[in-house]
Amino acid sequence: MSIRRRAFLAGISSLLLTAPALATPIQWTVGSGGNGHYYDIIRVPAGISWTAANNAALAANGHLATITSSAEGLFVYTNLVDNPIYWNQEPGGSDLGPWLGAYQTSDNGSHASLNWVWVTGEPWSYTDWHSGEPNNFTGLLENYLSYKCSATANCRSPQWNDLPDNISGFGTSVLAYVIEWDAPTAVRTPAVARMLIRAIPNPFSTSTRVSITAPSRQDVVVGIYDASGRRVREFKSASVNGEYSLTWDGNDTRGVRMASGIYFARASSRAGVVVTRLVLVR
Repeated sequence: MSIRRRAFLAGISSLLLTAPALATPIQWTVGSGGNGHYYDIIRVPAGISWTAANNAALAANGHLATITSSAEGLFVYTNLVDNPIYWNQEPGGSDLGPWLGAYQTSDNGSHASLNWVWVTGEPWSYTDWHSGEPNNFTGLLENYLSYKCSATANCRSPQWNDLPDNISGFGTSVLAYVIEWDAPTAVRTPAVARMLIRAIPNPFSTSTRVSITAPSRQDVVVGIYDASGRRVREFKSASVNGEYSLTWDGNDTRGVRMASGIYFARASSRAGVVVTRLVLVR
């Protein structure tokens, strides 16, 4: 089983055994091999430049997230970034994800991979560039760090991209940024209302209605996962204020009937994550 699936199943177990929702920010605990820092992801539907995101992170007593190891990258991507509401596709081009806390101190246009630094001053020793990046695309100076995935609809990846500060010239915008706090006393984020999730009927044989209740307007994405943590179905993002329902017919994304067994419906939004267990009986 992959690290990512084990992390997902561990998160599922925690959610089922404790609170009904996992509110952000989240901590990468020392006990799990982390650094003890806290992380959050902020969505800006109108789009945001790197400079504006950096200023907002500083105003929140934090900084744009710095990814200094593969383990930290996996934690941040799996728990926060791997959600379509934080991604935006260039017209006919790549899928662009949230901003991260790195920039180039100098670049004359021919040294796209040189002089990168983290906003915290940490050593620039780990990288996870997407294939072909960094590249100063079309000759533009791309001096700021974001996530990127190849040009496929609804594509997401933990790999990096270099971008200009403002990408409106690409016909799109970056929709989110990741904040990191080094100490819990520094964390300062607005209070966020929690969601609830349920499914009726459950157990079910042909279909079940999954209902999500959100006390305030939130963009919510619902996915269905099997017992191994593999996502078998994902529903389109919906803006929810109150109760929202959808029907899962027991099929995967390709329309293939799933076998009897245990599944999980997972709803994620700016407020966090809620999960409910589903029992499919054919």
